[in-house]
Amino acid sequence: MTPVDRRCFLAAATAFAGSCGEAASRRRTGEQDDPELITIRNSLGAGARLGVLAVQTGSGRHVAIDAHSRFAMCSTFKTALAAFVLRLAERRSLSLTEELAFGPDDPLDNSPVVEANLKRGKLPVEVLAAATVRQSDNSAANLCSGGPEGRRH
Repeated sequence: MTPVDRRCFLAAATAFAGSCGEAASRRRTGEQDDPELITIRNSLGAGARLGVLAVQTGSGRHVAIDAHSRFAMCSTFKTALAAFVLRLAERRSLSLTEELAFGPDDPLDNSPVVEANLKRGKLPVEVLAAATVRQSDNSAANLCSGGPEGRRH
């Protein structure tokens, strides 16, 4: 597996986290839903929801639809988690080469990298962080975060 390109990853994660924080802290008065996004939402069918707030941080220009509602993060947290892991490594709070152990009972659904390495029983933090983002590996995310199933040995 190719290691994470740290600079590219950190730039993307920082942009993502920065725009999320700015969007959450700023409520615009008179903000209207973007007409193109309304068309997309209407095409999704009954019961579907669509929420978007994309902010160009330099100019403040934005597109939005249902921007102030809450939505489950699902796997989107994995980018922020991997960025946090890289930040800890940059601060020397952990090593990307440190190997985290796992056993045959640990893999969750959608854990392709961890499952492929069950026989080995451990992987470096760098590989787990990459799997978290690239393959959305649930067990790799848990191992990187230390829970609910993750643990450090």
